[in-house]
Amino acid sequence: MADIPPSRRGIVTNHDALGYFMAEYGLHFVGSVFPSLDVSSEPNPAQLAALADTIRREGVTAIFSESAVNPRLAKAIADETGAHVVDTPLYTDSLGPPGSGGETLDAMLLHDARVIHDALVGP
Repeated sequence: MADIPPSRRGIVTNHDALGYFMAEYGLHFVGSVFPSLDVSSEPNPAQLAALADTIRREGVTAIFSESAVNPRLAKAIADETGAHVVDTPLYTDSLGPPGSGGETLDAMLLHDARVIHDALVGP
């Protein structure tokens, strides 16, 4: 994680679920697609517009989807802001299925770290 540039350490996810992880690795939470922990609720247009403005202002290039959440809204915000939704989802609410690379707690943390690193270091 040390080679992620300071200007690319902002994280946008479906919901704010990575606080301890971000604190440990010097990342910062920019915002979430769902402003509450209830991802079955729909954010209102003002909340989505505010998130899009924040993404642009912070220069966020990657939006992280999570394995248990439909990435539809994340993709709409990415289209609006020029960011992209990372194709490989993070495991935040559950372990991954067998063969996913996230089937144990240690594997899940390593998987998420690799996905975040690669997206933030990449182009």
